Amino acid sequence: MDNQVQDKINKNICVVIDTNIWFSDKMLMSNSGCTLKYHLSRIIGAKIGLPEVIEYEIEKNIVKYGAEKIEEIRENMRYIQMITGSIPELSLPTEDDFKKSVDKQFSVLEQKQLLYRIPFTISHAKNALRRVVDETPPNGKENQQYKDSAIWEAILCISEENDVHFITSDKAFYKSRSYKEGLHKSLKDNLKEGKNVIIHENIDSCLPELKKLLPPIDYPIMRDKINKEIDSKIRGDLNIVKANKDIEFILSTLENHVFETFVTENSEILFISFNFTYKVTPVDETLSISNATLLTIGDCFYNHKTAEISYVQVHRYEYKWYDSNGEQTIFPSNYFGINVTMGQRTLPYEVRTELDKYQKTD
Repeated sequence: MDNQVQDKINKNICVVIDTNIWFSDKMLMSNSGCTLKYHLSRIIGAKIGLPEVIEYEIEKNIVKYGAEKIEEIRENMRYIQMITGSIPELSLPTEDDFKKSVDKQFSVLEQKQLLYRIPFTISHAKNALRRVVDETPPNGKENQQYKDSAIWEAILCISEENDVHFITSDKAFYKSRSYKEGLHKSLKDNLKEGKNVIIHENIDSCLPELKKLLPPIDYPIMRDKINKEIDSKIRGDLNIVKANKDIEFILSTLENHVFETFVTENSEILFISFNFTYKVTPVDETLSISNATLLTIGDCFYNHKTAEISYVQVHRYEYKWYDSNGEQTIFPSNYFGINVTMGQRTLPYEVRTELDKYQKTD
């Protein structure tokens, strides 16, 4: 195999995110940010590259912006108090709370082995200064961008061993200051043979490139585990039909199933919405009933690292069958609060970004 091809295969993915993107995507807690973290968590060796200069700027800007928003709330509450005569007492975050939140987000990424800190070295500092003096991109005539120059030096450094995706809305890095033109030609010329840096204006434009590298979700394993968890509960509740229609069914085989997967803010956890359709047969064989099915609708969480299913809920049962005249009966159509809980329930997931839909006839 050609050495250059082999080097490319062996390279890891490193996504460097500029300060403006960390800021606009709420420390990667936006829908796009959470999807990015999910993608990276499923690509072996992929990480988020964090140059030291960006880390410092993130904390400074988040704390500053948070303090401004808190003051806006206080001003609005004072207005409400003047008009209504009173206001509820509020406990608002402090600047220290914002700082701790930033530190916590970085710590979580580190714990999940998704963060690659890039130190600001003397070499980076000298080369960045040279760029400023020479007025080469990301600088320009009478446009000194020392911080951006330091970021680019960090990117060049890690591109030796990584395929780099650089996400920034700063037009100084783009040819003709246009997102459509891609990376500035002068910056491209800095890349040695075998180095690869792809620039993106936002996270959404980067996601399709990363999605190509994702291994498929193992839906058959997911099906078997969910089916196992809800099977006994479904069998135990079949008399719900007998109590209302004086008809009792026997659960037969799984006929088809549909999964909709959603990213959550935990990069390892997917939210799964499922529909399972089972064939059922009447206990009383003298009844003129045909094509009877039981539809179960529910959801659960799925850890793609461990392939574990948790907190399986069945929200709805729906029976369908045909009588001797070919008329269809659907019963019931309302929702039930039937839960299959594995351990204590916690709901730390708030983001639900649609990822994929899978349908299979068994």
